Amino acid sequence: MDARTTNRVLKIIADNSGANESSIELTHSLESNLFCDSLDRIEIALGLEEEFGISIVEDDFAKCETVQQIIEYVADVCNRKPMPSIFCITHHLACNCREQKVATLIKANLDAVMELDWLKNELNLSGEKLQAIQDVIERGHRACEALGIPKEAACATI
Repeated sequence: MDARTTNRVLKIIADNSGANESSIELTHSLESNLFCDSLDRIEIALGLEEEFGISIVEDDFAKCETVQQIIEYVADVCNRKPMPSIFCITHHLACNCREQKVATLIKANLDAVMELDWLKNELNLSGEKLQAIQDVIERGHRACEALGIPKEAACATI
């Protein structure tokens, strides 16, 4: 991870641990050096999810004992996910480029529909849960159509 990203992680750890950001070292243990309890760890995880637009797996995050391990974990999660749509949306809102905003929203929608479709098939769901996922997928298709992409084209990209 680059220095900017590391600084973002350090800020989140500092904000949620009560430690001074400048005194946090990469080798510091959350528990032993920064005196974080389980609630602090949850707040750090939530802060990282919000800051980086990622989903943190609680069991995996629990294995991170040092600041360096957290930074590496965040890097790994960021590298595993597809094009980070939330970052694109934030960027394009900042530059106020309507066309790119629309394209980014379409991509985010298609990514969500694709993930839900995969989940539906992978988990072999039925009943209410299957219907709930199918409803979300259909709303995604309607959103694409509202943005000028026919359902058939949206499905073809998946």
